[in-house]
Amino acid sequence: MKGLRQWLIDSYNGVYVIVLKPHMPTIVTVVALVFAMLFGLFWGYVLNPVRYYDGAPHQLRGEWRDEWVKLVAAAKAAEIYNDADIQRYLALVEDPANVVERLITDTTESVQAALIELRPLVYNSDGSPLQGREAPKPGSAISDIVMLLLAIIITVVLAVVVSLAWRILIKPNVVLPIREALRPKTEEDIQRKANIDAIRARRIQEEEMRREAAKAAPTNPYGPALTQRLSVYTKGRQFDDSFAIENADKVFFGECGAAIAKKLGNDVAAVEIWLFDKEDFVNQIAKVFASEKAYSTPEVRAELEEKVKDPATDIVLAQPGTMLTLETDRILVQATLLDTTPTATAPNSTFDKLTIKMEAWHKGTAAAPAPATAPSPVYAPPAPAPAPEPVNYAPISAPTPSPYAPPPVPPYTPPSQTAAGTVYTPPIVAPPPRQAPPPRRPDPTPFDDDPFGGTADFDPLDD
Repeated sequence: MKGLRQWLIDSYNGVYVIVLKPHMPTIVTVVALVFAMLFGLFWGYVLNPVRYYDGAPHQLRGEWRDEWVKLVAAAKAAEIYNDADIQRYLALVEDPANVVERLITDTTESVQAALIELRPLVYNSDGSPLQGREAPKPGSAISDIVMLLLAIIITVVLAVVVSLAWRILIKPNVVLPIREALRPKTEEDIQRKANIDAIRARRIQEEEMRREAAKAAPTNPYGPALTQRLSVYTKGRQFDDSFAIENADKVFFGECGAAIAKKLGNDVAAVEIWLFDKEDFVNQIAKVFASEKAYSTPEVRAELEEKVKDPATDIVLAQPGTMLTLETDRILVQATLLDTTPTATAPNSTFDKLTIKMEAWHKGTAAAPAPATAPSPVYAPPAPAPAPEPVNYAPISAPTPSPYAPPPVPPYTPPSQTAAGTVYTPPIVAPPPRQAPPPRRPDPTPFDDDPFGGTADFDPLDD
């Protein structure tokens, strides 16, 4: 049940909130349409009711159907029509026999005489009344209210359906293309359309490139490329493409891209390919595809050399099939020039179109060779300390180990005089106290943080 509820919520959000709601009519629009419909009904039935012409006799109101029967009686009295025609005309109204019987008692004598003469024709030969056409009956108040509510509901539904059909299907697919085709085109419109077409073509080429790369065996030791994009320059475009380098888990490693490196006039003469590694954000690698004139002209080449690290290898002629490789310790980017369209007026100087395939690999995604194991350090015993020079004093012997018994007091031997005339006095070892267990070793003397001998406290304060 919980899964069904979540499915309904997701369907509502996906279908209605995202797709339909932006194209739905507003409440104000729907209310305005309902009021317009009600005003139309009021106008058509009250203020300016519809008038019908050339209707059938049975569609007339009751008093006018009576007039029709009187006219038929007058025609019978004047012998204008034969009996068969008289019966046919009488059959055009509802219940002609009852109408004739009622009018005989309610009209003047002259009309009564004509109706009495007409009476035999409103009955069949077997004496049954002549059947006429049934007149429409007015509806009840409840049926009128139901029809009014039904009209309001239909108006609301049609408003929603027509609005969705107009905004989703009709306007973008029919109206806007026709309007765009009829509207005079400016240079900006032409350039914008060319850019849109180029973007669509680039997406199609990228999909084809990915499919072909998936089918082909990987030729790079780092496996399939993380990024496969096309960077397309067309004349007049603000050319500055950048593509993220990230894996399937959206882990970001860096960026690569292409931008205009040099213009001659208003046309592009060189394109810069760059690589940014997030682990080495200080250094950004750049290399250049240059036209023949930009490559060989000293002034232009000097400007391009400022953008690269090694001008001898980082600036190449822009020819189809030429590849530039940009590499850091973690990322490898290959930029291949697929197609070039030189400017017609300056074929060796500038370009009208360039198509560059950008592929990027992260070196950590491939199985790199295991690094050589560093040799484990071998423990070497420390060198023995040099023997001290002999001095003339008696060594102090350690106390004899006995449980909780003081060691014997070592004998005291007067120190001998050294060659320098100084007397060395060894420290006097006091006997251990008579207690069990032996006392804990005293803590070391705390470090004096006051080198100046003052009374201030130089300990750092806690935050």
